[in-house]
Amino acid sequence: QNGMKLILLDPVGDNSTECPNDSAVKNKDSQTRKVGYLLMQNTFDASTLLGVFVDPSYRKNGLSKIFLALWMQLCLEAGLLPLTGVMNKPLICLTLQHTFQYNPMPNRGVSVQLSRGSNGEIVIYSPTKKSIAGAFSPSEIKREGLVFASKFPPGKQRTVRVGSPLCPPNNLQGHVEAALAITGDRNSLTWEVNQEEADKELKAILCGK
Repeated sequence: QNGMKLILLDPVGDNSTECPNDSAVKNKDSQTRKVGYLLMQNTFDASTLLGVFVDPSYRKNGLSKIFLALWMQLCLEAGLLPLTGVMNKPLICLTLQHTFQYNPMPNRGVSVQLSRGSNGEIVIYSPTKKSIAGAFSPSEIKREGLVFASKFPPGKQRTVRVGSPLCPPNNLQGHVEAALAITGDRNSLTWEVNQEEADKELKAILCGK
Protein backbone atom coordinates (compact mmCIF):
# COMPACT_ATOMS: atom_id res chain seq x y z
CA GLN A 1 0.00 0.00 0.00
CA ASN A 2 1.26 3.47 -0.99
CA GLY A 3 4.29 1.83 -2.60
CA MET A 4 6.19 4.03 -5.05
CA LYS A 5 9.12 3.63 -7.44
CA LEU A 6 11.36 6.64 -8.00
CA ILE A 7 13.00 6.14 -11.41
CA LEU A 8 16.20 7.95 -12.36
CA LEU A 9 16.95 8.55 -16.04
CA ASP A 10 20.04 9.50 -17.98
CA PRO A 11 19.39 11.72 -21.04
CA VAL A 12 21.29 10.44 -24.07
CA GLY A 13 21.52 12.08 -27.51
CA ASP A 14 20.18 10.37 -30.61
CA ASN A 15 23.69 9.80 -32.00
CA SER A 16 25.00 8.10 -28.89
CA THR A 17 26.08 4.48 -29.20
CA GLU A 18 25.98 4.01 -25.43
CA CYS A 19 22.19 3.70 -25.28
CA PRO A 20 20.96 0.32 -26.57
CA ASN A 21 17.50 0.28 -28.17
CA ASP A 22 16.04 -2.16 -25.65
CA SER A 23 16.76 0.15 -22.71
CA ALA A 24 16.08 3.53 -24.34
CA VAL A 25 12.88 5.51 -24.34
CA LYS A 26 12.59 8.10 -27.13
CA ASN A 27 11.63 11.58 -25.98
CA LYS A 28 11.39 14.09 -28.86
CA ASP A 29 15.00 14.97 -29.82
CA SER A 30 16.66 12.86 -27.15
CA GLN A 31 16.59 9.48 -25.49
CA THR A 32 16.61 8.53 -21.88
CA ARG A 33 18.07 5.44 -20.33
CA LYS A 34 16.95 4.10 -16.99
CA VAL A 35 19.90 4.38 -14.61
CA GLY A 36 18.13 2.83 -11.66
CA TYR A 37 15.25 3.15 -9.27
CA LEU A 38 14.45 3.49 -5.60
CA LEU A 39 11.54 1.69 -3.91
CA MET A 40 9.70 3.30 -1.04
CA GLN A 41 6.47 2.98 0.92
CA ASN A 42 4.92 6.25 1.99
CA THR A 43 2.47 7.39 4.65
CA PHE A 44 1.33 10.89 5.52
CA ASP A 45 4.23 11.29 7.97
CA ALA A 46 7.06 9.11 6.67
CA SER A 47 8.69 7.49 3.65
CA THR A 48 10.16 4.04 4.23
CA LEU A 49 13.00 3.00 1.92
CA LEU A 50 12.69 -0.60 0.72
CA GLY A 51 15.57 -0.87 -1.72
CA VAL A 52 17.76 0.73 -4.38
CA PHE A 53 18.73 -0.69 -7.77
CA VAL A 54 21.43 0.71 -10.07
CA ASP A 55 21.87 -0.64 -13.60
CA PRO A 56 25.07 -2.74 -13.68
CA SER A 57 26.58 -0.56 -16.43
CA TYR A 58 26.32 2.50 -14.12
CA ARG A 59 27.64 0.90 -10.93
CA LYS A 60 30.85 1.87 -9.08
CA ASN A 61 30.20 5.55 -9.82
CA GLY A 62 28.77 6.52 -6.43
CA LEU A 63 25.23 6.79 -7.81
CA SER A 64 23.60 4.97 -4.89
CA LYS A 65 24.66 7.84 -2.66
CA ILE A 66 23.15 10.37 -5.07
CA PHE A 67 19.90 8.38 -5.38
CA LEU A 68 19.57 8.16 -1.61
CA ALA A 69 20.33 11.86 -1.17
CA LEU A 70 17.68 12.79 -3.74
CA TRP A 71 15.10 10.66 -1.92
CA MET A 72 16.04 12.24 1.40
CA GLN A 73 15.83 15.75 -0.06
CA LEU A 74 12.37 15.07 -1.47
CA CYS A 75 11.27 13.76 1.92
CA LEU A 76 12.66 16.78 3.76
CA GLU A 77 10.94 19.20 1.38
CA ALA A 78 7.63 17.33 1.69
CA GLY A 79 7.85 17.07 5.48
CA LEU A 80 8.18 13.27 5.51
CA LEU A 81 10.55 11.38 7.80
CA PRO A 82 12.94 9.31 5.62
CA LEU A 83 13.17 5.90 7.32
CA THR A 84 14.12 2.44 6.08
CA GLY A 85 12.63 -0.98 6.44
CA VAL A 86 14.78 -3.90 7.58
CA MET A 87 17.90 -3.36 5.49
CA ASN A 88 19.91 -6.45 4.49
CA LYS A 89 21.84 -4.83 1.64
CA PRO A 90 25.39 -4.32 2.97
CA LEU A 91 26.44 -1.53 0.59
CA ILE A 92 23.23 0.43 1.16
CA CYS A 93 23.71 -0.01 4.92
CA LEU A 94 27.28 1.23 4.51
CA THR A 95 26.18 4.36 2.64
CA LEU A 96 23.30 5.13 4.98
CA GLN A 97 25.32 4.64 8.17
CA HIS A 98 28.67 6.14 7.16
CA THR A 99 27.69 8.87 4.67
CA PHE A 100 24.34 9.95 6.11
CA GLN A 101 24.87 8.83 9.72
CA TYR A 102 21.69 6.73 9.91
CA ASN A 103 21.30 4.74 13.13
CA PRO A 104 20.13 1.13 13.53
CA MET A 105 17.43 0.38 16.05
CA PRO A 106 18.68 -0.92 19.44
CA ASN A 107 19.13 -4.69 19.67
CA ARG A 108 18.25 -5.20 16.00
CA GLY A 109 20.42 -6.74 13.30
CA VAL A 110 24.05 -7.80 13.50
CA SER A 111 27.35 -5.89 13.21
CA VAL A 112 29.60 -7.02 10.35
CA GLN A 113 32.78 -5.83 8.70
CA LEU A 114 32.79 -5.24 4.95
CA SER A 115 35.66 -5.30 2.50
CA ARG A 116 36.23 -5.83 -1.23
CA GLY A 117 37.59 -9.12 -2.44
CA SER A 118 40.19 -9.49 -5.17
CA ASN A 119 37.45 -10.05 -7.77
CA GLY A 120 35.25 -7.16 -6.61
CA GLU A 121 32.98 -9.27 -4.45
CA ILE A 122 31.71 -8.02 -1.09
CA VAL A 123 33.43 -9.91 1.73
CA ILE A 124 31.50 -10.04 5.00
CA TYR A 125 33.12 -10.95 8.30
CA SER A 126 31.45 -11.12 11.71
CA PRO A 127 33.74 -9.94 14.55
CA THR A 128 31.55 -11.85 17.02
CA LYS A 129 32.23 -15.12 15.15
CA LYS A 130 28.46 -15.46 14.85
CA SER A 131 27.24 -17.17 11.70
CA ILE A 132 25.61 -14.49 9.56
CA ALA A 133 25.01 -16.37 6.32
CA GLY A 134 21.50 -17.25 7.54
CA ALA A 135 20.62 -13.55 7.73
CA PHE A 136 20.61 -13.36 3.92
CA SER A 137 18.42 -15.21 1.46
CA PRO A 138 20.09 -17.14 -1.40
CA SER A 139 18.80 -14.54 -3.87
CA GLU A 140 20.32 -11.70 -1.82
CA ILE A 141 23.67 -13.51 -1.64
CA LYS A 142 23.72 -13.98 -5.42
CA ARG A 143 22.39 -10.53 -6.33
CA GLU A 144 24.70 -8.63 -3.98
CA GLY A 145 27.74 -10.82 -4.73
CA LEU A 146 28.33 -11.68 -1.06
CA VAL A 147 31.16 -13.86 0.26
CA PHE A 148 31.32 -14.82 3.94
CA ALA A 149 34.79 -14.94 5.51
CA SER A 150 35.57 -17.36 8.34
CA LYS A 151 38.59 -15.34 9.48
CA PHE A 152 39.52 -11.67 9.50
CA PRO A 153 40.10 -10.72 5.83
CA PRO A 154 42.92 -8.46 4.62
CA GLY A 155 42.38 -4.95 3.35
CA LYS A 156 40.34 -1.99 4.51
CA GLN A 157 37.34 -2.85 6.69
CA ARG A 158 34.16 -0.86 7.38
CA THR A 159 31.83 -1.84 10.21
CA VAL A 160 28.07 -1.66 9.60
CA ARG A 161 24.94 -3.15 11.10
CA VAL A 162 22.69 -5.12 8.75
CA GLY A 163 19.26 -6.60 9.31
CA SER A 164 17.83 -3.59 11.15
CA PRO A 165 15.55 -0.68 10.27
CA LEU A 166 17.53 2.57 10.14
CA CYS A 167 16.58 6.04 11.39
CA PRO A 168 18.01 9.39 10.20
CA PRO A 169 20.11 11.73 12.36
CA ASN A 170 18.88 15.13 13.48
CA ASN A 171 21.31 16.92 11.15
CA LEU A 172 20.35 14.94 8.03
CA GLN A 173 19.99 18.08 5.86
CA GLY A 174 23.70 18.82 6.18
CA HIS A 175 24.68 15.32 5.07
CA VAL A 176 22.27 15.50 2.13
CA GLU A 177 23.64 18.84 0.98
CA ALA A 178 27.20 17.52 1.22
CA ALA A 179 26.29 14.46 -0.86
CA LEU A 180 24.59 16.56 -3.53
CA ALA A 181 27.20 19.34 -3.32
CA ILE A 182 24.41 21.86 -2.83
CA THR A 183 25.58 25.44 -2.35
CA GLY A 184 23.75 28.71 -1.83
CA ASP A 185 20.41 29.54 -0.30
CA ARG A 186 17.58 27.23 -1.33
CA ASN A 187 15.18 30.20 -1.21
CA SER A 188 17.26 32.00 -3.86
CA LEU A 189 16.15 29.49 -6.49
CA THR A 190 13.33 30.41 -8.87
CA TRP A 191 10.11 28.46 -8.36
CA GLU A 192 6.98 28.58 -10.54
CA VAL A 193 4.85 28.60 -7.37
CA ASN A 194 5.65 29.66 -3.83
CA GLN A 195 7.72 27.14 -1.89
CA GLU A 196 5.02 26.28 0.64
CA GLU A 197 2.60 25.31 -2.11
CA ALA A 198 5.31 23.38 -3.96
CA ASP A 199 6.13 21.36 -0.83
CA LYS A 200 2.43 20.58 -0.30
CA GLU A 201 2.11 19.39 -3.88
CA LEU A 202 5.23 17.24 -3.55
CA LYS A 203 3.87 15.64 -0.39
CA ALA A 204 0.58 14.88 -2.14
CA ILE A 205 2.48 13.17 -4.97
CA LEU A 206 4.64 11.09 -2.64
CA CYS A 207 1.64 10.07 -0.53
CA GLY A 208 -0.44 9.19 -3.58
CA LYS A 209 -3.11 11.80 -2.91
